[in-house]
Amino acid sequence: MKSQLLVQSMHWANLCWESSNKSIIELDEILPKIGQSYKIKLSQEEDYVGVGSVLILWKPPHSEQNMWDDLRPSEIRRSYVLNGDICNVSTDKMTFDFHLNEKIPLVEFFSRQEEVLSSPLPYVGPIHRLKWQDAHHVCHYHFDNYYYISGVECESFLEVILSIENDKWCIHYSADLPNCSFYRTFITRYYLDEHEQKIFKELLSKSTAIEDTSLNELGKTQVHGLL
Repeated sequence: MKSQLLVQSMHWANLCWESSNKSIIELDEILPKIGQSYKIKLSQEEDYVGVGSVLILWKPPHSEQNMWDDLRPSEIRRSYVLNGDICNVSTDKMTFDFHLNEKIPLVEFFSRQEEVLSSPLPYVGPIHRLKWQDAHHVCHYHFDNYYYISGVECESFLEVILSIENDKWCIHYSADLPNCSFYRTFITRYYLDEHEQKIFKELLSKSTAIEDTSLNELGKTQVHGLL
C-alpha cells in the first residue's frame, strides 16, 4: 500500500466566484456536485501524470486562496477530498475534464488509509535530509485528535496533519509546496521513525499556536467567504 497522491492547485472558487465572495456561505452552494463534470486547470507546479482517476483537495474559499495557516486552520474540518475520473487531458496534462464520483470530508478520508512503511515526508539531497528539520516560522493548530503543523524551508511551504496516541506519531497528510518545483501532497497513514519523531517533537514544542474561533460563528454546514 502506498500513500495516495492528492492534487491541490485547482482554484475552485473561480467556478463560483460570486458565491465565494459572500460573508457566510452554505457549503452545498459551493461544493462540487457528485455526478457532474468540471473543467480542471492545475498549476504548472503540480506533479501530476494525468491519467485514469485522481484525488483533488477542495478547500473553502479563504483557505484555498490563503492556505489553512492564515487565520482559519479550523477550515480543515470543512475541507474535502474529491474522487473522480478524468478525460480530455491537455498536452501538458494540466487541464482536463473531471467527473466527480465521490466527495469525502478530509478528516474522514484519513480513516480509509492503510498503514504504509515508506515515508511520505519530503527528503532532499544525497544525505537524504528531511526538509522539516530546517523549517522556520513553524505554527500549529490542535483540533479533535489532530495537530496541523506548517512551516517554511528555503523556498518550500510545508504542512502536515498528524495524530499522537501512546507516544506513536502518525502522519495523515503531508504537503511539500515549493515555489519553483513540483508540489507533492499525500494522504497516508505513516508512523514516524525515531529520527522523524524527534524532529517533530522539537518543532511542535517551539511552534506558535494558531488561535481560530471562526467556526464558532457558523452552522455546521457553513463557511466564511473571501470577504
